[in-house]
Amino acid sequence: MPILFGVEVSEDVYAANKHLAAPPKEDKTQARKRLEAEQRRNFAMQFEAVWHKLGGPALTPEFRFCEWRKWPADYYCETATGKWLIELEGGVWTGGRHTRGKGFVEDCVKYNTATLLGYRVIRIPTGFATATYLQQIVDSL
Repeated sequence: MPILFGVEVSEDVYAANKHLAAPPKEDKTQARKRLEAEQRRNFAMQFEAVWHKLGGPALTPEFRFCEWRKWPADYYCETATGKWLIELEGGVWTGGRHTRGKGFVEDCVKYNTATLLGYRVIRIPTGFATATYLQQIVDSL
């Protein structure tokens, strides 16, 4: 029998009140992935807001810098001092992909390839999308 509010009800009562049924529970993996995606969005929004407030150069988000691998950099900008890729390194304190073995190695390969292709890579760790920190970078570009 179907359950509404922890009580078994008949099929016809349930059919008329499906909207009252509790949504299916999210498993821990889904909940973690949803939370991590939200944290990435918040980090990116904070970075972009501070970057623009400081008058940083125009950014191209999700820039694909490697034709054969289709790797995206979080951001790209070009200035008189060179071609720059900016990577937001989230999850450094929560065991995110950038700090686990496989993700760390993949990032090393990605960043070394970018350097060999003529890009300069700036990595912004979690918690460093602040005016104080980013001002130094903006001034150097």
